[in-house]
Amino acid sequence: MEWSHFAEGSLGLPVMCKLFMGMETRNGDQPMDGYIAKEVALDFTYIESVLSQREYFAGTEFTAADIMMASMLEIAGSIGLLKGQEATLAYLAKVQQRPAYLKAASFG
Repeated sequence: MEWSHFAEGSLGLPVMCKLFMGMETRNGDQPMDGYIAKEVALDFTYIESVLSQREYFAGTEFTAADIMMASMLEIAGSIGLLKGQEATLAYLAKVQQRPAYLKAASFG
């Protein structure tokens, strides 16, 4: 359950804020800039530490938590938040090669 909630709660807010903040001109010293940067660093440090020890978020089996997390990680990757996150990038690449993922992606 932790990772299902983490995707939409702990990770969702900073990733979506970073996405929307990137759509406007910012000089990096506004109050939200520091807060979001701290949350992004905290969340991705945690994710990276977990994925460096486990094959999937809930352990050795692919679960619904992986579907939830993969969606948010794809958004994070599209805005450059996965740079240097080697275990996370490897995990996402593995998930994106699953037959069900490829079939779903083929629909657009």
